[in-house]
Order: sequence, then structure tokens, then C-alpha cells
Amino acid sequence: MRHAIENEDHWHSLRASCIGASEVAALFGCGYQSHFQLWHEKRGDLAHADYNDNERVVLGKCLEEGIARAAGELYGYTLTRANAYFTDDECAGLGATPDYFLVREGGEFPAEVKNASWGSFKDNWIIHDDGFVEPPLRFSLQVQVQLACCKSAAGLLIALISGDRIVRCEIARHDQAIAEIRGRVRAFWDSIERNEEPPAEMPQDLDAAKRVWHTGDGNVDLRGDPDVETWLQQLRELRDARKRIEADESMIDGRVLAYCRANQYAAIVANGGRVSCKVVPAKPAHTVERNAQPERIQLRITTSR
Repeated sequence: MRHAIENEDHWHSLRASCIGASEVAALFGCGYQSHFQLWHEKRGDLAHADYNDNERVVLGKCLEEGIARAAGELYGYTLTRANAYFTDDECAGLGATPDYFLVREGGEFPAEVKNASWGSFKDNWIIHDDGFVEPPLRFSLQVQVQLACCKSAAGLLIALISGDRIVRCEIARHDQAIAEIRGRVRAFWDSIERNEEPPAEMPQDLDAAKRVWHTGDGNVDLRGDPDVETWLQQLRELRDARKRIEADESMIDGRVLAYCRANQYAAIVANGGRVSCKVVPAKPAHTVERNAQPERIQLRITTSR
């Protein structure tokens, strides 16, 4: 179903009631956020992740129109900006906001625009022997959600790689994948209805857990408890190892600094790496304004010798 977007607040309210195309990857373990984080976000325990100050996100938004225009000139695509939110008629709580629509004979097809670094492309995209380029799973899932919500047979993914190469992937509708997505989305909303929290995966969910979990006021003596004693023993050993590593690292840093000073070197290149010994000019003191912080658990663990 197509929903005209009245304003940005209206768009945010539509997104809050759905798992969006860019969020569904969390249900497959390959998203920018975890299943645990998404669950608490949709339940209202965590604020929606705000990436507006993320440099890559800002660059992606600013470059999006240029990438689409370049793809049109290079490959003859007719791309029109999408201006609506779409929900899946067969799965309540699943939605998508396509970037563009590819207009060609047979109708309009969702088109997603990405800006990727060379490192990300090299590590996460697959180039087959026949030249076919396969995007990361999270992007493929995103396109399949758009196809489900827009009732389309195919979609287009366009990516600018390292600022000097455009990769295009025409992706056919995959009904089996869409069925799996719908099943996981239904199970997700059912789990919220039943208040069944998904397991937290540590360490990536630690920060979110500190915000949404609450502890009691009780105190207990668990000396001798096998689990607690093992955790504290492991933590003490890790902290001791970290201190030794940091001391060894500082020792080597000092030797390198002394060597650079004695030989008046500002930079060194070796098989093992590079060294830069640059003097940074002094800066005046200034006041830093920090954003508001959410309530969270402050976890402190002291280990005994």
C-alpha cells in the first residue's frame, strides 16, 4: 500500500510502526543493528538510531542525487524520486521507503542508491566469474522488502564505489526470500506482543543492555559461586594482561620516539609498517557541549588480588 508522506514527522511515525527495508537485516544477523537493539527500539525502550551526524551517512545523502543522475546518463536509466512510504499488504508491520523508481516499459521498479568505499566493496560484495556483481546480503534483503511492499517483479541497486565506479545490480523478485522475511517480521511483532525479549549478543549489545535492563536493590554474598568466581577470575586475568600489553606498547613507543628524535626523523617506512612523528601545534582550551545522555546502568567490577 502506498502512503503519501505529509512531512518528516509523518514519515517517522510510519517508520516507527514498521520494520523498514534497511532494518530487516537485523532479523538475519547482518544488519547495522542487532535483533536485540531493534526489538527494544520498536518497543519504545531505545530511541531510533540517529546517524545524521555520521560522516558516511551524510555523504551518502548528499551524493544520492548525483549518483542517480550519473547512472541515468551512463546507462540510459529513467529514474524518478520516490516520494511515498510503502507497506506490505500481506505482512502487517513491514514497510519501505525506496530512493527512486526506475521507469521503463512494464511499469515502475524500486531503485536503491548506495555510496560505498573500496574497502567495503572488496570485503562485502561478490564478483562472479561471469562478471555478475552480488551485493551484501543486507542490501539484497532491503531490495526484496521494497519489491514486496511495492508489488514489483524486479528492482535496481546502484552503488558508487570509491567515488570513481558505478556498480548496478538488477535484482529479480525472490518469493521464497520474501516469504522468509515476512515470517521473521511476523514473529518479531508477536514477540513484542508477548514481551519475549530476544537474547542479547555480547559484546555488541552491551551498551543497549545498559540502557534497557534494570537491576534490583538487593545485595548478596556469592563467594564460592562457580559462575561468579570464574567471571571475576577471567576478568582479573584479562586486566592484568592488558596492563602488561599497554606497558610493553608504551616501552616500544618510547624507543621509537627516542630514535626519531636522535636522528631527526619525522616519518619512517619499514616492512612492518609506518611511523609518523609529527608535532601538533598547541590549541587553546575550549568548552565542549555534549548531547543529552539516556539513563543507563553504570557497570563497575572490581577484582581482588
